[in-house]
Amino acid sequence: MRTRMKEFKVFSWLISLVGLYFIFGIVQQFFFQSVFTHSLYGILGSRLPVVVISGIFFASFHWGRDVRFGWMTLVAGSVMAYLFLTSPNVILLGVSHAILASVYYYLVDERDTLDNRLSLKHA
Repeated sequence: MRTRMKEFKVFSWLISLVGLYFIFGIVQQFFFQSVFTHSLYGILGSRLPVVVISGIFFASFHWGRDVRFGWMTLVAGSVMAYLFLTSPNVILLGVSHAILASVYYYLVDERDTLDNRLSLKHA
């Protein structure tokens, strides 16, 4: 957990971040679950290897931040793959992705993620 408080209006920041990550979450879950996990399950036919491989694949897209974040996304990706195989619904997974990402970026991350995502620094 971080020790400094964020220097902006928390409620509006969280609402904006959840809205932004809701869109990212549904797009990511559609790609990772509907395309990758579903296709892999069609090839392998067994849940356990599909869940492990899908978790690794999901984490590989998020690993660049730091090791702790990478391990966290490995677990989250595996859980989301299992949930998708159990009950295929990318909307619920997208919503949970948005909430988890927003809570992480508010409680743990030191940076202003919303400002970073919306800026043209990385364009």
